[in-house]
Amino acid sequence: MTKDEQANRFERRKTDPLRQWKLSEIDMQAQERWDEALDYALHHEIAISGAREVEIMDAQRSRNGKFIG
Repeated sequence: MTKDEQANRFERRKTDPLRQWKLSEIDMQAQERWDEALDYALHHEIAISGAREVEIMDAQRSRNGKFIG
């Protein structure tokens, strides 16, 4: 889902009486902080590639005889 899709969804929830119950203050805060959260999830020290994760798991398995997470 993109930020625009989420904004459209929230706008419908504001005006549609059957959907208003789905909209919370947390939803509104999430929309305001969308870019900040995206920058955080993509930070190179936090996110690693799937290939790198497999390398780490294989190394742990080789050293310990099992993956220890």
